[in-house]
Formats: sequence, C-alpha cells, structure tokens
Amino acid sequence: MAYDHYLAIHYPLRYSSLMSSVLSAQRALGSSLGGFLSVSLLAFLTSRLMFCGPHVINHFLCDIDFYLALSCSDMWPTELATFLVCVTGLLASVSVTLFSYVYITSSMLRNMSAHGQKKVFSTSSTHFSVVTIWYGSTMLLYVKPSAQNSLDLNKLMNTFHTAVTPLLSAFIYTLRNKDVKQALWWAFQSK
Repeated sequence: MAYDHYLAIHYPLRYSSLMSSVLSAQRALGSSLGGFLSVSLLAFLTSRLMFCGPHVINHFLCDIDFYLALSCSDMWPTELATFLVCVTGLLASVSVTLFSYVYITSSMLRNMSAHGQKKVFSTSSTHFSVVTIWYGSTMLLYVKPSAQNSLDLNKLMNTFHTAVTPLLSAFIYTLRNKDVKQALWWAFQSK
C-alpha cells in the first residue's frame, strides 16, 4: 500500500504503467509467501515443544505466546525465532513505508503548488496516522522479550490490535468525508 501510494504521488502520469496487474500480483504473492514461510517456521518450532501442563489455552485467539506459556520444555529457540521473525517483518514493512513517505514528502515539496501540497498532505496524514496506529500496536504485541511475562497484557493488546485498530482506521478515514465532517460540525454546534 505504501509503495502504491508512493507511485501514485511521485509518478502520477506513469502510475498505470508502473503499477501493472503483474506487479500487483507479484507483490501480493511475495508478501503472502513471506508470511506463510515465517508462520510455518514458528509452527514447526512450536510443534517440537513438550506440553505437559494444563491443556487449556488462556486466550480467545490462537497466538504463539499462549502456546509457549503451556510448554514445559526449553522455549528459548522458539522465543528467539518468534522475536526475530517479528522484528524482521516489522523492519522490512516499516522501512518500505518510511521510504515511501520520504519520497512523497520530497516530491510534494519540490513539485507541487500549495493546493496540491495540501491535498497530498491530507491524504498522506490520514494514511500515516492509520499506519502509525497499526505498527504501534503490532510492535507492542509482537516485539517483546518473553511470552511468559504478561499474558493478560497480551490479551488486552490482542483485543486492541484486532478490534480497536481497524475501528480507529475506519473512523479516521471516515473523517475525510465532507458529509461526515459537516454532520459532526452540526452536532457540536447544536450542543
């Protein structure tokens, strides 16, 4: 999405030739394959653990931390692999996103009128706020030293990540709609 946004703003006239359906399919396949391989590695490492304690997962979602909490064997390799997979995935996607924002900002400041800059800034700031909320909750949820420390906090963060973050994203994008802005303005003016 960040790369698509970068191409649309940096190369608006060449966008359709640069972002072909083949490139879109390759990017979707690459990200899906990367996600599948990283999850497969973690599933393989988790399947090699010994589980001898209670057989009740203390959570409402399937997350690796809660499986690790039930293990009675050495979890260090699995926790290290989980940490490395999460950090690698986050750094790769954050770097692409930041790269696109740097180029969008530099292109905007060099080539656009004040009206064009305002329009691009409005679109980019909305996208940037949603991306910041998403990456922030993802980092808090997955980039941590040990799964054993705070399972209740993980439940809270999982709820925030799976329910509140998409809700906030929808709310933030909805605020860009002129009719919604006007309805909110009328609601606040009547009070």
